[in-house]
Amino acid sequence: MQSEWKYVYEDASEWQHTTEQCFEPIREKVRQLQGDGNSLITLVLTADSSITSTQKMLDDEMAIAATIKSRINRLTKLSALSTAKSILGVYQSIPKNGLMIMCGNALTVEGRIKVVKLAIVQSHPVMVSDFRMDKRFWC
Repeated sequence: MQSEWKYVYEDASEWQHTTEQCFEPIREKVRQLQGDGNSLITLVLTADSSITSTQKMLDDEMAIAATIKSRINRLTKLSALSTAKSILGVYQSIPKNGLMIMCGNALTVEGRIKVVKLAIVQSHPVMVSDFRMDKRFWC
């Protein structure tokens, strides 16, 4: 059975549905993207994870990020966290194989800023939940 991917890569206003094989060409592009500081979020949730507890964890991270003195770092982190919350809000429950969310403002190889929003339902079960804010995506 092929997994279903809901992702937004080029246009942040449209959700598109595709299969896991369609993400493979994009995977290398996503790995090459670099963030400005810790502006890229990779959030992996198992099937038994709770959406409400994950949203509370994101709220706590937003409260911590709001105290950052550097204006640019504060705004990029808050933007990425609010994007992750909005993607998570689309789901009523975590899919049976788990969910991986990657989002944030990334710098392309050409030096342009690109908004990346990916919500991925894997074809095999995810065993460990993980949350990372880093300068790159963990995929």
